[in-house]
Amino acid sequence: ERNFLKDFSMARNYYGVTAVAEFRGAHCGISFHDPVDDSKVRMGPHTYTLAADFTTSLAILLSKELPEKLGILRLLDPGKYADSARMIRLRPYNDDRIPLLLVHGLMDSPATWVPLINALRADPELRSRYQVWAYSYPSGYPYPYTAALLRRELDRAKIVFPNHKPIVAVGHSMGGIITRLMLTDSDDAVWDAYFHRSPDRVRMSAKQKSLMEEMLIFQSRDDIARAVFLNSPHRGAEMAGNWVGKLGRKLIRVPKLMISLGDAVRQVITLSEGGMAYEDLPTSIDSLTPNNLFVKTVVALPLNPRIPFHSIIGDRGKPKARANPELGSDGFVPYWSSHLEGARSEKIISSNHTGHQSPEGITEVLRILHLHLKTTR
Repeated sequence: ERNFLKDFSMARNYYGVTAVAEFRGAHCGISFHDPVDDSKVRMGPHTYTLAADFTTSLAILLSKELPEKLGILRLLDPGKYADSARMIRLRPYNDDRIPLLLVHGLMDSPATWVPLINALRADPELRSRYQVWAYSYPSGYPYPYTAALLRRELDRAKIVFPNHKPIVAVGHSMGGIITRLMLTDSDDAVWDAYFHRSPDRVRMSAKQKSLMEEMLIFQSRDDIARAVFLNSPHRGAEMAGNWVGKLGRKLIRVPKLMISLGDAVRQVITLSEGGMAYEDLPTSIDSLTPNNLFVKTVVALPLNPRIPFHSIIGDRGKPKARANPELGSDGFVPYWSSHLEGARSEKIISSNHTGHQSPEGITEVLRILHLHLKTTR
């Protein structure tokens, strides 16, 4: 296995450095400094703040690697890009910095977080206290499966970085509801909603049953300290069930893994038992409809009270929403789906579904990150 897969680094990365020239008589010494790690330099008896460019390295990464093209490709053919489901870090690991885990949404990639990352790096305190990790995955998979893959990555991070600080997780859109599952104890509630019997009474192959248990039986993470949900459809999105969603489902190539698992489930349960319809399992769009059994069951489960969470909800400013914010929508996710009781804060921003890239949304995320630093000192 290649080293970059073992330690969550990227196969190729780009860094910006600041060159410092120091003259001593006829001689000149050149040193290079990474301004993310070293904000000041000492020359003789004086200390100087380094000039820095925090954005060009990310711009080069985007132009050279074109990660955004994976968004649509991994939606339409998730099985082909199965190996791309992994957690990555943008810089060398640092025990002293808090991991900020960014989870993208449907038809997207970690490239979607560049505006937020640039804003974080422009803030001296946040830049020095956080390290950015990102979860990248094929968004054509049903999100319960994608969440199971994230749990595997988080378990692996505990082994690779056993002393890492508790994580602050930020999820956008489908990434938000994946993150929500990291804060949820399902016990047997989700499993029972599908099968109406204990796992030991369900006849499946050992491999299929193990995967179903990963997807339907889960615990809140003890390695996550805070979460932020942006434009997240906790109760589903009606668009996933209309003609747009139906068209999307027809375009997605369902992976063989999901087909075989769906066939196995269909042999175990029937619709008359209130179980899972075959169509409910295969794609991410199916798993986002408001009537999806998984969605309805999970939204009734409480979030772990130990982990504070925040909601950032987009609103396009339609007249009815100005009169009553609860009638608002970001164009994809309505307020009634984004809202969660128990949030430490809920901020409605003027934005469409890309609230994670809007100035108001980014400002609110930075506020929450500063708040977290105050509570962890």
